[in-house]
Amino acid sequence: MVLLAGILAGCGTGEKDPYVRQPVAGMITFNGSPLTSGAITFFPENNGSVASGAPIVNGKYSISKKDGLPAGTYKVSISSPVPKASANANAGEFPVYEERIPGLYNTKTTLICELPPDNQKEISFDLVSNPK
Repeated sequence: MVLLAGILAGCGTGEKDPYVRQPVAGMITFNGSPLTSGAITFFPENNGSVASGAPIVNGKYSISKKDGLPAGTYKVSISSPVPKASANANAGEFPVYEERIPGLYNTKTTLICELPPDNQKEISFDLVSNPK
């Protein structure tokens, strides 16, 4: 009977998160205005952690604790594809999208962030179309 109680104690939703995730939220601006839509993704610098991300809506993003990040250093990718205007657009064709955010913020990201244990602050980014 004691063995069964020990097995059952490890089951259920009360298990500890082995990654000690924490919620992450913040604001993304592009050329001084809130980024209307897009996505943000955090990639761990060390392979021993987890990646996570969220949609960006009206400049804000929020990752819940359940999907959050452990303390550590992360590369950050921010993208915001928009439909490409096409003079040859025909009804029924799939739209073509282009990235409006420079590659230094996504495909060739130089954005790095340090997430401390028990983070209590927003992690925000101010992006510009012509980074120097």
